[in-house]
Amino acid sequence: MALERSNMDTYYRAKELYVQGNLTESHKLLTNFIETQRGISGNAPAAAELTDAFNTRGHIHYRWVDFDEAILDYSEAIKLDPKFAVAYYNRGQVHYRLGKSPEEDVNPGDRIRPVSIAIKAWPYACTANQCGVNIPHVLSDRATPN
Repeated sequence: MALERSNMDTYYRAKELYVQGNLTESHKLLTNFIETQRGISGNAPAAAELTDAFNTRGHIHYRWVDFDEAILDYSEAIKLDPKFAVAYYNRGQVHYRLGKSPEEDVNPGDRIRPVSIAIKAWPYACTANQCGVNIPHVLSDRATPN
């Protein structure tokens, strides 16, 4: 129990450091959280945090222009929660930056179409600048979703 509480404190501290712009320390703590969390079996209450940890660490890689690692982290978030629309969007953002078409953002393990879920989610996914990306700008050259 103490390990779980300590690990959750690590997660919350990493998120705080990310918001403050301390990406290096946030990355270290997120990596520690992910590695420790994966070693704890049957810890369903922290599943959402683990998904978010991969997504946030993916943001850090994205901001460091380490696109391969960003894609891996976003894909891990998707594996953990196939309905986590923000991770599909974020992974698609990396593909967009790499000049790849939306169709190239489909992994064989995906259970839903990432492009359609990301477009439906964009007005709600990143309130209060939580995502660190400009969704409307990226979609401005496409039809606005209803």
